[in-house]
Amino acid sequence: MTNQQELLSLFQSLIERQESEILDFKRDAYNLSEEDEKLALVKDIVCMYNTPRTEDAHIVIGVKEYTTRPKDICGIDLSTTNPKHLDQSSMQSAFQLKGLEIEPFPSFRVETLQYEGKNFAIITIPVNREVGPCKILKSNYPKLQAGNNHIYFRRGTSNDLTKSMEEVYRIMQWFRGDSTQPVSSQETLQWDRFLESSFISEVSGFDLSRKYILVTSLFRDESIENLSVLGEIPATLVLDFDTQSDVSGLLKKIQKRLKKSLHILVKRERPTINPEGTTYWLFVRGLEGREGTLEIGDYKSWQKSYRSEIGEQLRNFAKAISPVPITCIVLWYQEPQLIRHLQLILGLIQEAFEDAVDFIIVTKYPGELQEIENEVDVEVININLHQLCSGLDVVISSKGVIESDEYLLPSSSNAPIRLNSEDLKWLEEELEIVHLNAGTTAPDLNEPIGRRFLCGAEITWHELTLHCDVDREKTHRIKHQVETELARRRAWRINLYHEAGAGGTTVARRIMWELHSKFPCAILKRSKPVETSGRLAKLASLTGQPILLLIDSSQIHERQVDELYNYVRSNQLSVVFMHIQRRLHPQTERERSTYLEALLSDKECWQFVEKFSQLEPRKKVELERLASNTLRKVKTAFYFGLQTFGREFLGLEGYVGNRLENLSSDQKQILLFLSISHHYAQHSIKAQAFADFLGIPQNRTVNLQEAFSSCEEVLDLLIEVEGNSWRTTHNLIAQEILEQGLTTPGSDRRIWKQNLSLLAKSFAEFCRGKSLIPTEEMLELVRRTFIYRDNSDVLGTETVAKPPNQSFSQLLQDIPSVEGRLEILKQLTQLYPEEAHFWAHLGRFYASQLRNYIQAHECIDRAISLTNGKDHVLYHMKGMAIRYQINSQIEDKCEVQTVVDIAKVASSAFEEARKLNPDDEHSCISEVQLLAKTLDYAGRQHANGILGYLSTPGIDPFLLNSLERAEDLLEQVRRNREGQGEPSPLELDCRAKLDTLYGKHDRALQTWDSLLSRGDSYHPPLRRQIIWTYLARQDRFWNKLPTRDLQRIKCLLEDNFQEEPSNDKDLRLWIQVVRWSKNPPSIESVIERVSYWKANSGTLDSVYYLYLLNVLSALQGSAQAKDNAERYMEECLQMARFRRNRTNKPHPS
Repeated sequence: MTNQQELLSLFQSLIERQESEILDFKRDAYNLSEEDEKLALVKDIVCMYNTPRTEDAHIVIGVKEYTTRPKDICGIDLSTTNPKHLDQSSMQSAFQLKGLEIEPFPSFRVETLQYEGKNFAIITIPVNREVGPCKILKSNYPKLQAGNNHIYFRRGTSNDLTKSMEEVYRIMQWFRGDSTQPVSSQETLQWDRFLESSFISEVSGFDLSRKYILVTSLFRDESIENLSVLGEIPATLVLDFDTQSDVSGLLKKIQKRLKKSLHILVKRERPTINPEGTTYWLFVRGLEGREGTLEIGDYKSWQKSYRSEIGEQLRNFAKAISPVPITCIVLWYQEPQLIRHLQLILGLIQEAFEDAVDFIIVTKYPGELQEIENEVDVEVININLHQLCSGLDVVISSKGVIESDEYLLPSSSNAPIRLNSEDLKWLEEELEIVHLNAGTTAPDLNEPIGRRFLCGAEITWHELTLHCDVDREKTHRIKHQVETELARRRAWRINLYHEAGAGGTTVARRIMWELHSKFPCAILKRSKPVETSGRLAKLASLTGQPILLLIDSSQIHERQVDELYNYVRSNQLSVVFMHIQRRLHPQTERERSTYLEALLSDKECWQFVEKFSQLEPRKKVELERLASNTLRKVKTAFYFGLQTFGREFLGLEGYVGNRLENLSSDQKQILLFLSISHHYAQHSIKAQAFADFLGIPQNRTVNLQEAFSSCEEVLDLLIEVEGNSWRTTHNLIAQEILEQGLTTPGSDRRIWKQNLSLLAKSFAEFCRGKSLIPTEEMLELVRRTFIYRDNSDVLGTETVAKPPNQSFSQLLQDIPSVEGRLEILKQLTQLYPEEAHFWAHLGRFYASQLRNYIQAHECIDRAISLTNGKDHVLYHMKGMAIRYQINSQIEDKCEVQTVVDIAKVASSAFEEARKLNPDDEHSCISEVQLLAKTLDYAGRQHANGILGYLSTPGIDPFLLNSLERAEDLLEQVRRNREGQGEPSPLELDCRAKLDTLYGKHDRALQTWDSLLSRGDSYHPPLRRQIIWTYLARQDRFWNKLPTRDLQRIKCLLEDNFQEEPSNDKDLRLWIQVVRWSKNPPSIESVIERVSYWKANSGTLDSVYYLYLLNVLSALQGSAQAKDNAERYMEECLQMARFRRNRTNKPHPS
């Protein structure tokens, strides 16, 4: 701050000077109550800030300059000027106008003084070459333009925009503080065309709302000093013609400057595509050293070898990238003879991305590319490679982005571990790393920190640092549970279920933030489970610490989480999964499961009053009234936020209704689509998805704010999240929009669901879009909206026990009409005929809701054929559909044999599911339920119950052996769950059902013995059933069996070995019985029998038992047994590599 004497001296020197680039006089003060005056102030300061100079610039208020007579030193008339408009804070608030985004915030100071009894003010804009230039990123005001390639500055005594690239470079070089030469004047037009066509701004660099594809010729002979700047192009995909690019070409020269993780692709490789964090480098003529990939012959040979390959790769990228506009930049500085190759590739790109792609060819051979220019809508730009790289270097250097955060992580020794850039880029393909310096840098915002979060946005690490959130009462308990599990250094899952709007994500992030200085923490952004487990293993090896991984079910499919958990357990990684899952209904809390409801306790309410009133003190009285309200439903974080920030909020219905009443039909439809996505799928939608809807070309970025420019108040209901994606500010807002939008004014709002099916069908069509290739992002939105229940697949989870009408997505449940639900599912199969699970769910609907089993089987069989029979879930769905048919037959009192015949088909389907996924217990549980239901029905047809029915001569072997089969399946479930906690409720229920079927065990044993004595049945399953009955009598504990029963079991199994010498079931039982026998056989004889078992079946169990038996033999002094144990240990290790119940590698020595 300048003292008054210095300020007076400055004022006297300024009034002696003439207006210039760095001095301006104003007769009157800015009237900051007027929008135009605020904009004038902003423009004046921005122009001064950006003007190259060697001294501070000034705006003197209270002085009028004339051209023909002396200045009028008139002073500021305080009778007509609000003194607050001369405050620093008031002037800074002008930069916070809604619809105005400026970056960076220009530094300036305002000081007032008196001179000759009059009042004056001086605005000083100091020289600040470290940050700049100041850019108008967005402006809804005609008087202040936002331009990609223009900068505001002072031209003489006037404010102006740059009109040439020389002016832009002069300003940028001044901020850079160096003498780098700009592109020569004769190239200015070509450079201008390149920037405009590539959507590159001289001010803010590459347009990150677009994706970039780079096509390159050879660069081996180029010796350009700053060629590496081409690595700054944020390309998702590079198609390289150079077969040696990695050793002597472009890739070699730019690899260190690549901003994303690099994945090299050659022929026949199909990666899991991550368009955000990875650059995929595809060698379109092959790569030296990769066998079977090179094709450097003539065009015909290359086309035959690579046309379909490149086309398939591009279609896969189109699925993963869309809906996003694409810029394809072709750098063509070598090999004119490959122009036909280039022409084909550009055509394939256009086929894959259709109207969403723009083409730019930068070359020194414009004449030779004329044919391509005639056939493809492409801009050919003739610019020297040296000048191109020099210009890009200036653009990149002038962005002013300083990546100062070091990625440091806590380690087991407490010494911070630094991640190198290559590891970081690879890890961040799927993980957001919460490093030690996260949150230390304040974001550049034009609003108070914390306001955006309290208005509905996701909390940032910086806001967590400042504790902008309110701790829920359950937060401490959950944190303690997480710390406890981390200390155990094993893989665990902690489920945080939450009601919509309860703040589950905020609670999870708070816990992660408080632990991130002790343990490495990460958020799962996307997952290919086998690759994700590798990244977690890398993180664990670097830090030596257990990892806390946050997973949000709105982003990651629950089946992916299950698969990842299995990989993590099988690799013995210490990772605690904190799994956030929104639920529509309250959940039962268990040891590692917590449910967070939206309703606040009284204590929490007053904490929210305090937090919100800090930002809006004038609202404190209303907030206190809300906290004291006797109506419980309003005591949620949402209502506190709406009361604080909602303009003229008098109630949710009126708040939303006032913003809907003046919308056009298209605007209303957009709002309904955003609401259906947020309410039913917990997802935002990219603004680009509305391009066709709004009549905007696919290759142009969609600005959703402009779509609502005629009714800006509707933006109060929306919030922009990462990547130009939008959603409603809260689930309650989404629900209110749906209810009002689907009813006419004055009608009964309760009927809104009757119109939901029409909106849902329109939404499905919107998601599919008009492109030939369905996009993966919109397809996942369709799955989450129409298929998943509670954001998980309806099968493969224990919630399958729900009634059939509750086993579909919430949207389908909300549609009152069965016909309406059917129409939607049928429409999904029409829109996505190759999507197997849509056919399967249609089949399940036919079976469970309509009892149309012929159609059900046709749909599910089609789904299975679409996946070539490789999806275990589809076989499980088939078995479940047949179970519905069995239930109908039982209700209709069909013949038992009719029920048994179809039960065989269901059992076969469940068996196929187990073959494809042996670790999945649900196909076991579902079949046990099926068998128990069938046995119970048969038992009701006989006076002596099921045992009496099974004693009937000529009984179907499938039914006769069903109890034994059910026991064996439950034993598989038990073994799969070993070491993972208590049995599931469904497993316990199945065991209870079997115990009921047994009745009195002594009578059951008499029945089996009677059947065994007859010659009309196959004996091995009966003997096993006798064994299971003995076990059932002792609660299935081997150690409770008396010696007499153990001896009988041993004899039964020896009899079975005579008939079935290699049956896995018998051998597993035999191992148990000899283990608990008082007079076990010798180790050598046991090893011999198990060796035959392994030779005949090769099962994991047989290898594991051979390992254990040889360890025992080695302990007795056998050197050969020690070698055998080590060999079997390695074999077992390989076979169990991805089993979820795998334990640590043992050490026989």
